Amino acid sequence: MKVVKVLLASMIILIGVAAFSQSSTVSSNPSNFIFYPGLYGKVIYNENGEITGFDGANLILVEANLHFKEPLKPNQLNVYTFDGRVLFIIPFFGIGADYVLMPTDNILIWAGGTLTYYFLPSPHLSFSILF
Repeated sequence: MKVVKVLLASMIILIGVAAFSQSSTVSSNPSNFIFYPGLYGKVIYNENGEITGFDGANLILVEANLHFKEPLKPNQLNVYTFDGRVLFIIPFFGIGADYVLMPTDNILIWAGGTLTYYFLPSPHLSFSILF
């Protein structure tokens, strides 16, 4: 039980630091994310500095890549494809559409759903912190 409390406290501290800190790098584009679409990963940009995807992994050993059909547009429905591997071996892929809110430059709130290759729909409400 104590371990769970420590993990929750650590997550709250990470969220606070990521949400309210100023970047110390010259780049205005954050290069990493936490929480969605995976626990941790890299933000992918096009030549114009627009977000075009995310590559990451999570605690249940799922490697996931999400690629938008067009660059991410906040406050709009964004369509994407995704692929990856469970346990780094078993492949999966599918399509999704999320309405993405961006209340600050480094927080994304996602609401939408995905459809995997075995036609299992999965609605979700998630958030990402970019840093």
